[in-house]
Amino acid sequence: MIITTIISSITLSAITLFFVTKPRLVELLFDKKKRKNILSFSGAFLATVIIALMPISATFLAMSITTGFDASKRGWETDVKTPLTTLMRGNKTNHVIEKNYKPKLGDIVIYVRYGCPDCEALYAELESFVNETQDIYMVGTRSKTGLDLRETYPVSSVPSAVLIGKPAEEFNITIETETGITLDREMLNWLVEERQYLTDNQLSNNSP
Repeated sequence: MIITTIISSITLSAITLFFVTKPRLVELLFDKKKRKNILSFSGAFLATVIIALMPISATFLAMSITTGFDASKRGWETDVKTPLTTLMRGNKTNHVIEKNYKPKLGDIVIYVRYGCPDCEALYAELESFVNETQDIYMVGTRSKTGLDLRETYPVSSVPSAVLIGKPAEEFNITIETETGITLDREMLNWLVEERQYLTDNQLSNNSP
C-alpha cells in the first residue's frame, strides 16, 4: 500500500511534467538557452508538485498504517498486496479477536478467519453473543494462538466453535437458510449449558 502510494505520486508528477513541457520539446532539443530555462522551470515545477503531494501522501500513509494495525487486531495476516479498500471493508465486518487467549476449562472458543465471507456475514450476531456471554472468545484460525489451539481443538471450517474440556469435538454454529446464513443460537446456548456441566463436574471431582 505504501509503495503503491509513492509510485502513484511519482507517476502523476512525471505525467504532469510531460504535458507541461511537451509543446517545447523541439526548443529543448535545439536551443541551449531555452533548454536551460525549460529545465529550470521543469525542476521547479516537479519540486512544487512533490511538495504539494507530500501532505496527501502522509495522510494516506497514516490512514494505511492505522487501517493495517486495526486489521491485524481482527486477524488479518500481513500482506502488502492487500488493497486498502479491502482492509477497510474487512475492519467493518470482522470482530476484534483474542490474540493472547489462554484457554481454561469451560471456555467457548469461536474460530473465525479474517476475510471469511460467512464470518463477515455473521459479524453482528457473533459480536452480540460474545458481548452478552461470559467466557466466550473469538480466535483467528491462522494466528499463533489459533494454530496452537487447533492442535488440541481442530476444526474443519469457520465459523465454528469448540468447548475447552471437550477436545476433538467441533460444533457447527451456523444454519443455512433460503436467504443466506444465520447464527445457530440454539447450539451456542447448548454450549453454554454444557460448559456449566463440565465446570460443575470438575468441581465435584476436586472436592474432598
